[in-house]
Amino acid sequence: MLNHVVVENYFNDLGKIIQDLNLSSINIWNCDETGLNFEHCPVNVIAERGTTVVSKTSQKSSNLTIMACVNAAGDAMPPLIITKGKTVKSLHGFKTIDAPKDTVWSYQEKGWITDEIGERWFNQVFIKQCGPKRPQLLVFDDHSSHETLAIIERAIEENIILLSLPPHTTHYLQPLDRSVFGPFKKAYNEKCSEFISEHPLHVVNKHSFPSLLTKAWDDAFTQSNVKSGFASCGIWPVNRFAIPNDAFMPSSVTDVPHVTHTLAGFDATSTPTVGTYNAEDSSEVMTAVPLSPQLENRDEEPSRADDVPLPVLDLSDPAVLLELISSENLIMDRVDDNAFNEVSVETALDVDNSISEVFLPPKLESRKETKNNVAKKTSHTILTSEEIVKQKREIQKRKNEKETKKAAKRIKTEKN
Repeated sequence: MLNHVVVENYFNDLGKIIQDLNLSSINIWNCDETGLNFEHCPVNVIAERGTTVVSKTSQKSSNLTIMACVNAAGDAMPPLIITKGKTVKSLHGFKTIDAPKDTVWSYQEKGWITDEIGERWFNQVFIKQCGPKRPQLLVFDDHSSHETLAIIERAIEENIILLSLPPHTTHYLQPLDRSVFGPFKKAYNEKCSEFISEHPLHVVNKHSFPSLLTKAWDDAFTQSNVKSGFASCGIWPVNRFAIPNDAFMPSSVTDVPHVTHTLAGFDATSTPTVGTYNAEDSSEVMTAVPLSPQLENRDEEPSRADDVPLPVLDLSDPAVLLELISSENLIMDRVDDNAFNEVSVETALDVDNSISEVFLPPKLESRKETKNNVAKKTSHTILTSEEIVKQKREIQKRKNEKETKKAAKRIKTEKN
């Protein structure tokens, strides 16, 4: 979800990068992947009432991943298409000549992008297509295939800044998601429906897919659509106010405001109380009286007013106990030793913790550890910064050491 603080920090760094490096629209890129299927979603058609078969789709489903990259000037790089398969034979049958010009083809067991495929795309597509001008900026989401150490080190060599978007914000901060992928999938469904309608005996398969993809690609990846995406995300031109206020509403429910209470800010209009607790009484009752002005001097022993009636507070009543816990500047006294102990609620967090301890069962410690003991990402990341590169290298070093130990153990087992 979008958070005001997270998005504000992201735009601060984005604006600083673009200003310090004097970047133009042709040097600011965004990449992302989306999925397509031979079994498309048919479009709405007009048919006679009672017609049993209105539209058709392909009988066999096949997942494909399309990797796209565009810049703020409206230009698009050739796509990377990942098909489902375990060997290069899975690419046989595709009429690749009908695909968009310079399309790169790859395969994966489930048709998904992996770290290795991501590195191949960066080296064979992005580096070759982004042009010779440096520096450049590439913005993408936090998928692991975009953040490998090999990609980061190659980007540093090529003077390319890698900026990873905050998690769960791509629906507003990623240009391809905002204005390109939607029209692209809609155009693909339309082209598939037209193809099946014009050729009733044919289906969308490896032979027909590339030409349908090209038609949808040309219709959706237009300069107007791409530029609109960068503008609506506030990337180019940089405009943090491009994100509407209602986009932050879902996160406002869980926002915790920073509250600081001090004695100087004590509300004089409220009536603090002095209470006494009888330790010998098993019914647990508390008496309370208003504080006298002399209690402002904490060094002096407060006096009691015997003629003031003392209301009785039943601690077994949750409502009374909740009000007592939530009260500020409460002073409690035990009858047996006449010693006053001041309990001051200084922050809203103290109140929440006190209530939770009384009304909620204790929380069980989670034994599930985060992968590689790395904290979950909560904000954007400049992947080419020295700090991140150092972290990535440490993680890679531990990973290599772990693999070496496994290999040595396996060799030792085989010898035995």
